[in-house]
This record gives sequence, structure tokens and C-alpha cells, in this order.
Amino acid sequence: MIARSNRTPQRAASVGLLAMAGVLLACTGEGQVAESPLPAQIHGQELAATHEGEEAARILEGLHGKAVGSERNWVGVYGTMEMPTLVYVSRFASADRARAELDAMVARIDSGTAGFGHHTWFTRDEHTVHSVFGQGQAHYFWAKDSDVWWLGAHPMIVRMALTDLLQVPLDSVPELGLPMTPPTAPGTER
Repeated sequence: MIARSNRTPQRAASVGLLAMAGVLLACTGEGQVAESPLPAQIHGQELAATHEGEEAARILEGLHGKAVGSERNWVGVYGTMEMPTLVYVSRFASADRARAELDAMVARIDSGTAGFGHHTWFTRDEHTVHSVFGQGQAHYFWAKDSDVWWLGAHPMIVRMALTDLLQVPLDSVPELGLPMTPPTAPGTER
């Protein structure tokens, strides 16, 4: 099922995104640890910088304006500053907690206060994958097990990057911007 939120889209400048990517690239972490969920490559883009633990928590706190309440965090920057792909992963104590945090993000986005618009979602392998536009990128976010994932990339490559992260074929991910009808009861598919 594919759906679209009826909220008014918001526009945000890409300057903030590029500045964040520049900071993340400049502060490259020591490297990827074995248990990191971040892949070494997404859609041909190499992992250029990694941040985890307290450093990643501070980055996420800066984006949300508050602590996210997760147990572990990872941030990956792929590609270049001119066209970065950003992946954020927050691990929570349980799958239920991860879904609750995802629902809270959706509510904030749908309220129009988060700087994102064009909220849509689809279901793939029993997971609801959300998409939004904002900060000069297209974004997908979802919960899988006890992790909440957020992918931000240029609209021309974000869908292909998502297929790498979900390990699914491209034709299983709807194209962005297609007219979509909201489900009868939003939230029942999460």
C-alpha cells in the first residue's frame, strides 16, 4: 500500500544540509567498528565518514534539538560534500520503543514543525517506509527491529540507495512524487 500525507509541504534551504555534511566529513571518525550497521558503500558511494556513540548522539541531538533517547547511534556520510548521502541509525532497547520513536517522528513531521514536507509511505516486508522532502534532499526513514534508520540523499539517487539498505529490488520501491492515496486508517500499517 502506498500513501501520502495531506500536510502542506515545507521548503528548507539546502545550505544547512551542506554545512552539516561538511562538518561530518571534516570530523571523520576512527572508522567503522564490526558491529556498526552502516554499510561500507551505498549505491556506489563509499563511506567517507563515520560517527558513533556519544559523537553520533550529539549530532542527532543537534538535528532534533533534544536527546533522542537511544542506546546506540551511528551516522554515516557517503560520497562527497557536493552530493552527500547521509545515514543515521539509532538503536533502542526494543523494537516497540523503536516503533514508538518512529511514530513520534511521523507525528512531528505531519504537524508541519519539522521542516519536511510531501510525507508519503509504503509497506515493504512488513515494514512501513516513510519518505519526505526537505533540506535539499529526499529522505526515507523506517524502523527495523530495534533500530530506526534515516536516509537522506539527492532525489536522483535516494531510491537506489534505499534499495541497497533494504536489500530489495528497485521495482519494489515506489518512485518519489507519484500521486498516492492515503490508507483508510493511517498508522494501522506501522
